[in-house]
Amino acid sequence: MTAKHVVTDFYERFSGRSFPSDPEGGNVEGNFLIYACQRILGGKDVAYWVCDRIWLSRHSDIALLPFQPGHANASEYKWPGVLVWELDPPTEGETVHGFGYRSPTIQITPGPTPTLSWTDVPTSTSGEIIEVHPERRDRGRLTFPCVHVGARIDGGMSGGPVFNSAGHLVGINCSELPAGEDGSPPASYFALLWPTMGIEIDAPCEGIPSGAKYPVLELARRGVIVARGAERVELLPDGGMKLRVP
Repeated sequence: MTAKHVVTDFYERFSGRSFPSDPEGGNVEGNFLIYACQRILGGKDVAYWVCDRIWLSRHSDIALLPFQPGHANASEYKWPGVLVWELDPPTEGETVHGFGYRSPTIQITPGPTPTLSWTDVPTSTSGEIIEVHPERRDRGRLTFPCVHVGARIDGGMSGGPVFNSAGHLVGINCSELPAGEDGSPPASYFALLWPTMGIEIDAPCEGIPSGAKYPVLELARRGVIVARGAERVELLPDGGMKLRVP
């Protein structure tokens, strides 16, 4: 999972054209792959993953990336536990913890056997919830359910996860607004998770025909993912969504 604007930026950077606002058939073809490098065994080894398609939310700045193993370490990796998604918004004053990569750099050396040098600056941040915007912050930039948090989220951290004190995923870093002319400090925001339940995917799932599209909410209903509050998410006939207040 990452921020939608991160992957649409990839598209625009590598295709040389703007990402279509209303793609025909709901599909857009790009000319790039996404690779992920996972540090394992206490950072002594790595696992490489590759993604060749992306599922985007129509209701938020969130995208889902179905990674596949890129080599043996990834194929043999055993996930240590189950990630819990918290779909209900956090409360004001609650402390959350974000993570991202502040200044990543990549250098590719061409040749008969090209090499890739990958450098990251893993960064964590913590802060209290200042304000929850259950529907949107505004109608121009943050037009989706999001949270204003008193933590520093630099631009390179966009798309990184935000966790509560229980270790549950509560959101995705999405934006930092600059300091105001009145002297107000920069404002950091993360996107809430419940709109992801409406993303249409076609991942293999037992009981669903191969290639058929279905909402992520179906994975929660079947227990494939643990999404607390999924029973209160409604997918509306007009394509909209809402989260019933508990």
